[in-house]
This record gives sequence, structure tokens and C-alpha cells, in this order.
Amino acid sequence: MTQADLANGIAHYRLTEGTEDVVRGFLANDEDGETRSVSPLPGLPRYQRVLKVLHDEPDQSFTVAGLCDKTRRRDVAVRRSVQELHEAGYVVRDLPDQDTPGRPQFHYRLNPEAAEHASVLLLGAVEGA
Repeated sequence: MTQADLANGIAHYRLTEGTEDVVRGFLANDEDGETRSVSPLPGLPRYQRVLKVLHDEPDQSFTVAGLCDKTRRRDVAVRRSVQELHEAGYVVRDLPDQDTPGRPQFHYRLNPEAAEHASVLLLGAVEGA
């Protein structure tokens, strides 16, 4: 773990060989045995800002630039937050213009299956939104 990881409260773990079944069992929903699609994230303001925009307009999708405009934050901060939200399952992304040359312009929107989980993150105060 790096000093930056420690300062940001990030922990990285690797599963020990042979523990995948135990982890899957832990993540399984007790009622139907299906794996949960959302991993919990802390209620950090940077996640809240992005989720607030997506939660307020659930039928709309946004590029990182669009989210930057809505949150009044820099590209790097929004890009990192939306990527982490995507990896955790709160946000889905699409690539509508696959034939466009240059950097892909992903479009992000709230994962409808994670809307309840996202609203839990939004219970705290959202700074700058």
C-alpha cells in the first residue's frame, strides 16, 4: 500500500487462493442467492456530487464534461469519482459513438438497480451541488 492510499483511506486486497466460494457466499443475497450488484462506498462528498446529478435526472446520461459542468468540479476529480461509482455498480456507462475517432466519450447514468443504494449515499449533505 502506498502513502497516497493510506492518506486517502484506500485499501487494496487480494483474495487468497481457494477463498472465492466463501466470498461469493458472503456477497450472496440471503433471499434469492443472487450476487449483489452494488458494493458499498463511503458517503464522500465527491461521490455525492456526481450521484446527485444522476439521481435528479435518472433518464439522462452525461459525459464526464457534462458532469463537470453540473458539479462545478475539475475533470480529474469527476472522472475518478464516476469511474469508482461505475466499478462499484452505482453507475452504468454506454459508448454511443463508437466510430468517433479520439478518446471515447462514455455516457454515464444512474444504475436503475442501484437507485436505492445511491439514495443512501445521498442522505448526507452534498457540498457544492
